[in-house]
Amino acid sequence: MGAGKYIADRSAVLIGLETVPGTYEEPTTALPIEKGSDMWVPEFDKTDFDPESGHHGSKETTIITEFATMPVKATMKLPSDHTLIAAALTACGMNSTAITGGVSYSYTTANKKTVSMMQVAERETTRAYGVRGDFTLTCEVGKPAEINFDFKGMFKEQVRVAAADADNTIPDTPAFDQVFMTKNCTAYLVNGNQAHFTKVELKLGADIGTAKDTCPGESWTKDIKPEMSVSMMDSIDNEQSFADLQNGTEFNFIIPLFDATGTKKWEIVAPKCVVIEHKKPKDEGRIALERTFELRKVNGDDNFELRAY
Repeated sequence: MGAGKYIADRSAVLIGLETVPGTYEEPTTALPIEKGSDMWVPEFDKTDFDPESGHHGSKETTIITEFATMPVKATMKLPSDHTLIAAALTACGMNSTAITGGVSYSYTTANKKTVSMMQVAERETTRAYGVRGDFTLTCEVGKPAEINFDFKGMFKEQVRVAAADADNTIPDTPAFDQVFMTKNCTAYLVNGNQAHFTKVELKLGADIGTAKDTCPGESWTKDIKPEMSVSMMDSIDNEQSFADLQNGTEFNFIIPLFDATGTKKWEIVAPKCVVIEHKKPKDEGRIALERTFELRKVNGDDNFELRAY
């Protein structure tokens, strides 16, 4: 291998809903991912063959790429414009319905939609199809909200540009406004009463399956286990105790997120939450509370919703 110019870490990720789940369609919408995301590498099967031999070192590994899968992690700030991640949320099983002033995303068991994804890098293009996903949404005071997607699909191809050819044309990643938790004591509600938080993290908890078949199709969601972890400072007003864990006390949460101008852009709504973990660490001379809630359904697919305005 001779010396040549180095390849820069430049790439964009495109996503698009598939008309027929598991059938690749060239995606055209760029995800607003963070710079420095890893280059995509397919996962494949391999088997070891260790023949009986009079000599050491006879073991051989066979690589089976026919059923390769494509794991994709996509980290980004939560955009104020929900349409930038609409396809990604749909691939996580979230359906959208119109509400007054916006759109509500909620998980729907019957949603089996998948997406095609493509990473366009400086000298390489990688494609995947039949992709489903999981997500974690993290909100912390003093920081923009962040959403992390964890996708799994079937590997389609990886195309390398010939040495004599020019670099790929990398699509622009869309610009957007970020959203934040705000300093507003009345905005954040637990059982209809104001509460104050330092961090809130919502996990869909999706278990994704990928097909291993002579005619592999789309990935699918086996099940979800939605949870929400919250951090807050213990106070007389909070009155959050170990008794809630013992008694199975139910809570409902409303967690809004705002843009830099103070306009509400997102809202996490969880109607039936039960504590499954409870910690009380010390924090700079105060007592903190760290609790994990199981987000339970009230009637069907209503464990939680994400409202975008």
